[in-house]
Amino acid sequence: MSEIKTFPYGSIVEAFADHAKKTPDKVFSVDGKKQYTYEDGMKIACGYAAYLKEQGVKAGDCVITKVSQTAAPFFCDLAVQLLHAVYVPVEKVVAAERVNFIIEKTGATIFVSDKDLGVNARFLPLKEIYDHAAESVPEDIDFPVPEETGEILFTTGTTGTSKGVEMSNVATVHVAENVVNAIGLTPDDTEIIPIPINHAMGIRRAYANMLVGSKIVILDGVVFIDRIWKAFEEHGATGMCLVPAMLQVIFKLSGDKIGEYADRLAYMQIGASVLTHDDKQRLCELLPNTRLYDFYGCSEAGCACTADFNKHRDKFKSLGEVQDHQGGRRHSGVSHTRCRGKARLRRKHDDEGLLQGARAHG
Repeated sequence: MSEIKTFPYGSIVEAFADHAKKTPDKVFSVDGKKQYTYEDGMKIACGYAAYLKEQGVKAGDCVITKVSQTAAPFFCDLAVQLLHAVYVPVEKVVAAERVNFIIEKTGATIFVSDKDLGVNARFLPLKEIYDHAAESVPEDIDFPVPEETGEILFTTGTTGTSKGVEMSNVATVHVAENVVNAIGLTPDDTEIIPIPINHAMGIRRAYANMLVGSKIVILDGVVFIDRIWKAFEEHGATGMCLVPAMLQVIFKLSGDKIGEYADRLAYMQIGASVLTHDDKQRLCELLPNTRLYDFYGCSEAGCACTADFNKHRDKFKSLGEVQDHQGGRRHSGVSHTRCRGKARLRRKHDDEGLLQGARAHG
């Protein structure tokens, strides 16, 4: 078993700030024709935090953000963390009724969005986030308390009433740490993220990259297939995360073209729903040396376990077993996430109020 990496941060914004200080010119994100370094991102976050404070946001307040497939929601997320407030992302295509439901449950008074939906909270245009960028990053930053709630992700409600999954700042770090260790993510990697970044899988993959200081290429789905190949050709992509439906779209639109990038693609993460045996077999044939990870349990609270099914082709049906940092049980030869022995879930909100769950500890 390889050595488990641990990180000394109590929040994702603390990790991001550290990279902004140590490698300021390193590119953090690419979306379309725009790219931002870690220092750029930290200046934007610091400036927007000051602006949100002027708008009345204080510690513990919830800020609902309607995400776009750009870097802007991440900078808003970091700004909210800097205020010791709570980031609540919602999907790009969201109805006013759903936003109002979340406002009622969280008490949010600010709605950051690309358009005004007329909801019961004050609208702030997301595109203006760049107008408030600070000229420099302050030397002394008051980072959020690790055990404080930093994020609430609301489930879609497809299996019942939508629930808000509340995460502490340090819990999001631990989940990201699990991903880093499971897939062997390094600062030199560049990951393609076409998954909606309000979705648990999309946001957790991005957090893992923020934790190690690597680069992400944000795409709006995979229908514009040439943008995927451009990410390899122009931005040096070494990894990507997908849901099975996106993989099937790639196969439908481009056949086996992904195989042409076998020597560049170090890893691929797939999760959120069932990956078929046939798709696993096809990927193994096209990408014989790529680490191919099938994630299980990509819920709002994290990811339970994973397997490199390319390395262990005789265990296509196995996902391994959850293991804590003391050792625990492990399915022989199967890669997996390494839990730090910390609970993921803080608590859930639903129509009845609070559903008691496990608390995340530092």
